[in-house]
Amino acid sequence: MVRNPTVFLFLDVTDASEILQQAERTHQSGAVFCLDAENVKATTARIQANEGGLNIKRVNIYVVATAEDSQAGEARDWGVRLRELFCEDFAAVDLTLVVLLNESEQTPNTYKFLNASGEYANSYDKFFILSDRNERDEILPESKKNLHATVAALPLVNVCESHFNEILAAKINERNKVLFASAGFWQKPPPLHEENIALHRLADILSHEMVEGTRDGRNAARLENRVISAREEVISKVTSVAAKPLRIWELWGRNIKEAEDLLYGKEAERFFNRALEAAAQAPITEDIQSEITRDTKKLRQAASEEEQLNQAITETESRIRVLKDELEHAQATIIRVKLRHDIDYVKDQIGECYVIRFNLHHHKQTLTRLTEKHSRLKSYLEYIEGVIETIKALPLPEETTQPTPEEAYAYITTHAEILAPLAISLLRDDGLIREQHLLPDPRNNFRLLRIIGGFTPQNLTRWNSMESAARKSAAAQPHFADDLHCKANAYISKP
Repeated sequence: MVRNPTVFLFLDVTDASEILQQAERTHQSGAVFCLDAENVKATTARIQANEGGLNIKRVNIYVVATAEDSQAGEARDWGVRLRELFCEDFAAVDLTLVVLLNESEQTPNTYKFLNASGEYANSYDKFFILSDRNERDEILPESKKNLHATVAALPLVNVCESHFNEILAAKINERNKVLFASAGFWQKPPPLHEENIALHRLADILSHEMVEGTRDGRNAARLENRVISAREEVISKVTSVAAKPLRIWELWGRNIKEAEDLLYGKEAERFFNRALEAAAQAPITEDIQSEITRDTKKLRQAASEEEQLNQAITETESRIRVLKDELEHAQATIIRVKLRHDIDYVKDQIGECYVIRFNLHHHKQTLTRLTEKHSRLKSYLEYIEGVIETIKALPLPEETTQPTPEEAYAYITTHAEILAPLAISLLRDDGLIREQHLLPDPRNNFRLLRIIGGFTPQNLTRWNSMESAARKSAAAQPHFADDLHCKANAYISKP
């Protein structure tokens, strides 16, 4: 595990987020920080909060720049500034400049930046060059991804039994010039089948929750589809509508529907419909509104409610059919006058029909609301069922014999150059500092860090082509050529 805070500062690096994601995989929680260039003090305060339980006497800072970027020259100023700022709060500050080379798209800026690297000698403790061209001179489809992982893994050298930093520093002092380093990294990806096992377990949990939720819904108390207790009010309001002055015997032999037409014409129905429209325009109560809009639920709760809603819809549809039959029967009832009956009796019978119509309307509204809510929950559960089916279609691992740690160690060390090729292509690499470290990752699998140091920009395979491109560019810009030539000659002539 990393013992000291790791801080990254990215200078116009477009892939900064990918590098940080990789760093979070190689560091424990609370050990990696991205420097806020606008507010360095805010970052130092977060480091000193020490949520990761690190040793904060020392901080390791990595400034990452792209050689092709015209802003890369800011790296020197940032090195000086960061050392001053962090030395105020930390006993030891180790500054590393990481230069990213995109060798498939080199520009004159690449040569210019590397050629001026001698000016950075007092700003940084180490200089790493990482290229998308590997030590076998290949640029592969996965080169960019490997580059991100390597940048993120560089701090791991601080947790190894390593003498790389000391030996490189000694060589720099001995030769009195800037010497570069590079690296390669490999981490065993989690086996696909191992992930499938975890996903199958998740699918089983989801299936169990849905089944249990459905069972809960079936065992829940049924929702009451009761008749609205507004009978007297409905009858009173309907019978208050102005009626024609008919006698009771004038309605003899008529059914209730015909009697309503004779007494009220269409006025009773218009009055009733206006009352329903007014009720429909009234705001929904807070409880009902929250019930309609509350979509975020636990899976088991959603399955339970979907089952309850399904039952409620069935019961409501049944109740609607019963009420329709009751209304049809009530309206078809023939009026038979008895001595104690008067015209008010007939009006009350008409009012009873409107009570049924009122309840029928209420149940239709309830059915619409229940159907809408059930449709949302059903769609959600069908989506989850699709996810479960997709997961369960994934293959599970066959029984295989896992290599012992000793066998794995031997295989990795034997194939180190293939697994983790150095992110640099050099014309010569004899006499350079080399180290190779195997470390366990959080899954207790090995991860491999290879480092090499002690070369100069002139040792780069593509240096001649970069130099040629820079000279052509300088020739096209006379005002710039002399300055570039002087810097190049001064650099090469250093002992």
